[in-house]
Amino acid sequence: MASSDDSARESTRVAPIGILRVEDHEGNILWQPAPRREPVMDPEHTWLMLDMLRDVVRHGTAYSAVWKAGFTVPSAGKTGTTDDYTDAWYIGFTPELVTGIWVGYDAPQRLMNNAGGGRIVAPAWTAFMRDVYDRRPPPADWPQPDSLITREVDWSNGYLASPYCPLDVRHWDWFYPGTEPTQFCPVHTPFGTGISP
Repeated sequence: MASSDDSARESTRVAPIGILRVEDHEGNILWQPAPRREPVMDPEHTWLMLDMLRDVVRHGTAYSAVWKAGFTVPSAGKTGTTDDYTDAWYIGFTPELVTGIWVGYDAPQRLMNNAGGGRIVAPAWTAFMRDVYDRRPPPADWPQPDSLITREVDWSNGYLASPYCPLDVRHWDWFYPGTEPTQFCPVHTPFGTGISP
């Protein structure tokens, strides 16, 4: 299922509309409901949540099927898998389009071992979205609020990265003002005698 969804970029809840408009035989609009929108989150928290969902594509469970597969249109998403591998899905979105794909049987049965959403569903999502964006220009990336703060952190423990932290655990991340880490990593030290995380 695919639908245009401004709420993915505007941090608003948009009430679904079943009938977009009623026209007469000449195309004159006789009735058209006004969209009902309700703000649900401030732009900073919205962007941080979006950035977490973008990490699913950039580093997480959908990385191989989306980003590594060459789909570079700005996108984010969430994979899903049931504990017994009877269902798998991927819900992904760009700044203008939301698409969800589910794989499973009508009568639940195991799909296969390790039937993760990133492994068996995200590739289908990528193929569909690549086809969509082969026929339309890619959207602009999501705008980032200026008030967010960036810091280089040690992903293994959440502290500010020090010069002694290994490069593979150092990462620049974004924070809501006042939530950024303030202490440097006590684990990675010049002589390797830091505390355990």
